[in-house]
Amino acid sequence: MRVASEYLVEPHEKTGVKPSRRKLAPVQARGPGKRAYRLLSELTVGLLAFLGCTFVAALAMPLDLMNRSYLLIIPLIGAISAYGLLKDAKHQNDLAHFRSSVLIVMAAFATLACLFWPFMIPFARAVEQAASPPVSPAFMLWGAGLFVIPFTLVYTTAAYRLSRAKVAEAHDE
Repeated sequence: MRVASEYLVEPHEKTGVKPSRRKLAPVQARGPGKRAYRLLSELTVGLLAFLGCTFVAALAMPLDLMNRSYLLIIPLIGAISAYGLLKDAKHQNDLAHFRSSVLIVMAAFATLACLFWPFMIPFARAVEQAASPPVSPAFMLWGAGLFVIPFTLVYTTAAYRLSRAKVAEAHDE
């Protein structure tokens, strides 16, 4: 006699094998992936050493960091996420590693941007003085807006359609 749950899962049409309803154990890294997890802590320490050296070098520059000490929170966020990356290296959780890595890079770029902000846009200039002449936006409108962007969209659409057809043909075989 068939159980009701057997009717819920249909066998695969080509192989005739029913899919399993068991929960799968987490996949352990094998081969090159296992080596990458072993190198993760070493690479993180190397990245932290590099970022630390650049931070110390930035302190030596005349960036007036001590008067803007609130900016120290950004490198601190990067250091905390690097600590999390090192701590979770044994768990082999790719999503957590990705988030920590992205947070480290974002903190590094945010630190760079905040430290050099006064040098990028001087406060002695008004917006009207820093704005480009009217010819530049007009050139961008005619050059990029009417020719480059539509050409890029047409090319991307055509490449997608060609690739989609090739993938569909390969899948049907």
